This record gives sequence, structure tokens and C-alpha cells, in this order.
Amino acid sequence: MMKHNSLSVSGVRNLGIAVAIASLILTVSASASGPAESTLYNFLGHPDGSNPSAPVAFDKAGNIYGTTVNGGMYGWGGIFELSPPAMEGGPWTESVLYSFEAGSDGANPSSGVVIDNKGVLYGEVFLGSVGRGDVYALTPPTTPGGSWSTSTVYLFCVDFAPCPDGDQPSGGLISDGEGNLYGTTALGGDTDTCCGVVFKVTRPHGTVTTWTETVLYTFLGLSSGHHDGSTPMGGVIRDKDGNVYGTTLDGGDPSGCGGNGCGTVFKLSKEGGVMEGVDFV
Repeated sequence: MMKHNSLSVSGVRNLGIAVAIASLILTVSASASGPAESTLYNFLGHPDGSNPSAPVAFDKAGNIYGTTVNGGMYGWGGIFELSPPAMEGGPWTESVLYSFEAGSDGANPSSGVVIDNKGVLYGEVFLGSVGRGDVYALTPPTTPGGSWSTSTVYLFCVDFAPCPDGDQPSGGLISDGEGNLYGTTALGGDTDTCCGVVFKVTRPHGTVTTWTETVLYTFLGLSSGHHDGSTPMGGVIRDKDGNVYGTTLDGGDPSGCGGNGCGTVFKLSKEGGVMEGVDFV
């Protein structure tokens, strides 16, 4: 007689639980593999740009804005817009909004851009039009399909040396609720080469028709026993109280990194210009 194997009710229940657990494990394993990467655009150098090296920014319509250090129409870098596809899965469209010419506009954008509520893009160039770096504005066209226009917001170190206002802006800009811009310069300050500043560029208002730069803090590095850091290249962020935070590449505790200091994390308090910091050793 053929013998039949049968499952009890509890056996069926246990089998169902086992299948559910196995399915969950497979789902978790698939999720653990990480997000899928896709290339939105490949740069070719000319005329679209090359070597993008800074974060990008989104507008409300989902367009992406960014910069390339080199390439573009003239080889000195540019500003681009990447528009999402009309249909899911389609190609993104790249547009060169501006190519730097290394003239009155400067060259080699050293950071990404920030966007104000009117769609104006603000960024920095490492090679200044007159001195050692600029903050620029790129204004959208007044009519669809028109040309974007660039203008200079602030020129750093126009006398070349010394550079109390800062030298070679880098790390990107942030904007507050009033449209003022904040950032860092890698060099400049009290001397020509050391040690960088945190700056604010105030938007024109009232009878003031030009942007105004204010140095919020000048780093002193290791000079005269100071341990506040030097070479702030990463830009800054602000909290809700207006305090500014950032990092320095070098300086701080001189016992680290061969006596040069290994860098710091700093806080610049809104009231009184007080510096607080953490040293890396």
C-alpha cells in the first residue's frame, strides 16, 4: 500500500510562517544591496564643460544647476542646467547657461551655486577678474529662450597684497532669509598668505546700491600661539539662531600633523564674534 505523507493544520501554519520569513529575508537582502546608480549626464569638455567638482542645487521645478571647473566654450569652466526628462526613463537635457572667459567675469568656478527666490544663481570663481577670486550672480533671461547674464557681486583682494577681505573663495555659499551670502576664503586675512576668513556679503538695500562685504572672522592659524585653525575651504552652514559653523583644513592643536595642526571644527557665534572650536590631532 502506498503511504501518503500529510501535513497537519499546525504544519501548514508553520510552513506558511517559514515562507513568509524567507520572503522577508530576500526583501531585506535586496534592499541591503543599496540604491541603484544611474548616470544622468556625461560631460564632454567642449562646449558643455568638464570636471564638475561641487554640489548641485535644485529649483522648484526639479532642474539641477551646477558648475564645471574647466571646459565650456572657452575652457575656463561654466555653469550648467540639467532638466529632467519629459517622460520617465527619458534622457536629461543639459544646457550651458554661461561659459567663463577669464576676463571681467573671472574663471574656474570653485563652488556650486545657490538660488534665490527669483531664480538668480550665486557662486564663486577661484581666479578673479581683477584680484583673487569673485562672487558672481547669474540672472535668468526676462523672456523664454533668452540669454542669462552675469554680474559681479564682490571682488576679493583687488590690490593683491595684503588681502584683509580674503583671498581665493572656496567651499560654496549659503544664503540667509534676507538674501545675504556667507562663505569662506582659503587664504587672506591679516597677511597675504594666512589664514583665511569667514565673510558675509550683504545684499543692496535702501540707498545702498552695491553689495557690501564684511569679514566675520579672520583665522590666525598657529601665529602667536593661536589655535583657531587655518585654510577654511569647506564653506559654512548657519543654525536658526544665526550662528555659523565650518571646518579648517589645517591649524588647531600644534601637537598634531607634524606641528601644523590637523584642522578644526569651528562655531562662530552671532553675538560678539566669539569663536569656539574642536581641534583634530
